[in-house]
Amino acid sequence: MRSHLWPFALKCRVIVAYCVFLVSASYGLAAECAFKRVPIELLDPSSRAVYSGKAKTVELRFSNFRANDPVDVFPESPLRLTHLGLNSTCEIDGGIWIRAHVYLSRDEKTLLTREYSGNNEQLMFYATSNCRKLAEVDVTDARFLLQGNRLVIRHSDARRLKKADAVYRFTERCIPAQPYVTGKR
Repeated sequence: MRSHLWPFALKCRVIVAYCVFLVSASYGLAAECAFKRVPIELLDPSSRAVYSGKAKTVELRFSNFRANDPVDVFPESPLRLTHLGLNSTCEIDGGIWIRAHVYLSRDEKTLLTREYSGNNEQLMFYATSNCRKLAEVDVTDARFLLQGNRLVIRHSDARRLKKADAVYRFTERCIPAQPYVTGKR
């Protein structure tokens, strides 16, 4: 009788192995989203008019009309994105970009910036192939952490009274999926 159960047990093992493969493959796709910071530096040290950040396939250029001073933010639109692999350039009209918060996904298909306008701050996600906005996440009065396949939003004490902290998982397109709320601390 045991010999009859052996094919069934083998089938179960194969099914379990296949399910584990599918789950790990889906995590593998999202794990490719690990964002890395793009350093934004002066394009030409003798002039403070243009700042640039470059990766393997993408180059970013920010304008600075206050050419006498080094800057931490770029209020002048547009952000010019050149996709070196596609040999194409597009522009993003946005809010005020924060120099220290410019990131690219590992595959360099998604650009993440922290922008603000007035009292509102957002994390903006753009496609590097055409500068199309993919998603945005409100980070007004909040800190954010990029942790591999996750985006963690932690609100300041005043804002936390109204809004709970949240964790987003990145989709295979490297944009945040619906968050799950971590509760108020």
